[in-house]
Amino acid sequence: MTQTRHGTTAHEIQMPCGDDADTQQQHDLDMVSQGPHESEAHDNTERFLWRCGHGTLTAPQLLALKAAGELLTPAEWEQVALLAHPHRMGSLVFKHASQAELLTVMPEAVRDSLKVAYCSAIVVNRTLQIELATILAAFAARQIEAVPLKGVMLAARYYPELALRPSSDIDLLLMPDQVTASAQALATLGYRPHTGSESQTGKHALRFLELQFTKPQGPTIELHTTLTRAPSYRKSLPLPAVWSRTHLHRVGDRMVRCLAVRDELHYLCLHYAVHRRDPRWFWLVDIVQLVDALPATWSWSEFVCETLACGLATPVATALQDTTDRFGSGVPPYILDALWTESTSARERAAWKQAHASFSSPGRVSGHLLMLHGARAKLEFAREIVRVGSLSMLRRVRRARR
Repeated sequence: MTQTRHGTTAHEIQMPCGDDADTQQQHDLDMVSQGPHESEAHDNTERFLWRCGHGTLTAPQLLALKAAGELLTPAEWEQVALLAHPHRMGSLVFKHASQAELLTVMPEAVRDSLKVAYCSAIVVNRTLQIELATILAAFAARQIEAVPLKGVMLAARYYPELALRPSSDIDLLLMPDQVTASAQALATLGYRPHTGSESQTGKHALRFLELQFTKPQGPTIELHTTLTRAPSYRKSLPLPAVWSRTHLHRVGDRMVRCLAVRDELHYLCLHYAVHRRDPRWFWLVDIVQLVDALPATWSWSEFVCETLACGLATPVATALQDTTDRFGSGVPPYILDALWTESTSARERAAWKQAHASFSSPGRVSGHLLMLHGARAKLEFAREIVRVGSLSMLRRVRRARR
């Protein structure tokens, strides 16, 4: 009998896959924590940051934030600023600290640091928005469709203010047959391929399944033909099916193609989970914002059934659990239970293990090979693996002779 994360057993969880299951959701939603869990041993600075993890805070949440901030020492405030930087939460902390009347409580250097983060995010994100519009217009002139991922697109769709989701580059999802034309369109805007991104058989493209482009005083542009580099999850988010569910969303004065909400949530959870060894909290904040913005018609029961069907229970459970534990979320506990229960299956364990295996492991290499588009790319990757393997063997022989 399987024990779940919330203390119930697997056979106790009722998880029908239709709308009827949603009748219990209101009760479950009332039981969800509205803030970070206090039971774990985390310091005051982490807990303070977690309280700032929603784009909008209620009056009670602001009062609790103010009370927590007034208890921080100057050294702890400095630690808040230091933590906020790598986790890209400076803008959120500045906004909510201002609303909670904490700007005069914190040291002046901390206040200035957070203000700079907020103002910088406004300028950079607005610049990226303009550049994204320019790129999409150049693509449209060549009948190229692209789906912006993460970054300013998430800020526009789910955040109450553009400044609250800092970004630094532009990620675009494309169908494989439009990559060459997209590179040509970028060239007309002054972009040049990064080393190894000259073609889909370049070393960077073969290893990271993306093409990178840069230009002086411009952002990095990354072209993707997959939503994950983890081979064990390549069939979980197949590009043709994902693309068929995309829709147009108004951003500023133009319509932009976006992922369906279910695919966006799957993508964000998977991205966080496979990078969990070096987690960034703003990835979880993205999930918080998406969950906060879910429409009234959203069905958690349907979502969990879709998640189980595509083999993403473990990464989604991991991301949603971490989101709930740190920031509080509207994810019903029985949904987490169902996901954790499925995560014990052989299929889920195998996929999770391979996703976190060394890139040089046989299973990871063979899976990566299958993700490449075209015979030439597969051949070039195989040659590179043989070359790297030969060099590694030569180094081992030399070390053995010493």
